[in-house]
Amino acid sequence: MTVASPQVYATLRRALGPTLKAASFERVKGGRLAWSRPAGDQAIGIHFAVASSGWTAAYGSHFTLGFEQLAESTAREGSHPRDFGSLLGPEELEMVRRRNNLVARLLPGPRPGDPPLLLEPNALDRLRRSNSPRRKPYRTGQDVSMRYYSLDDVASWALFLEPRLVALADTYEVWLRQQGS
Repeated sequence: MTVASPQVYATLRRALGPTLKAASFERVKGGRLAWSRPAGDQAIGIHFAVASSGWTAAYGSHFTLGFEQLAESTAREGSHPRDFGSLLGPEELEMVRRRNNLVARLLPGPRPGDPPLLLEPNALDRLRRSNSPRRKPYRTGQDVSMRYYSLDDVASWALFLEPRLVALADTYEVWLRQQGS
């Protein structure tokens, strides 16, 4: 089994697209999964990005959700980026930590016979620690990613995000206005 980034994006697009469309967001053409909606004389962008390191049978992968201000609704890159974790409250951050930990506990890790990882000394230990369950809560404002091993994990993240996504975009828009943007 492997999980390719187009599969992740397709799962997120199917699950979240209708909610975003109902909130006046339109898909942004380009390489990443993104939507935008007008906000005054500019636009608010929402985008997902799968880790560039890709999916591995040992550790799965992760993706991020970001918000940004766009000069126009068709722009691919914007300014004032914010990670979704910086828009969550402590209770929601704890939900993200628990979900990430659930995935991390089920990761198989390297198996006997896997090709050796050509890493600097102690890198394998750091890799194992970075893919282990997190004991400490995320800090408010901390960038967080969403771990997955399977498309079921991605679908579970979509279920978590779907009722929150538009409110997060609204929170981001308020933050932008407070910044004078």
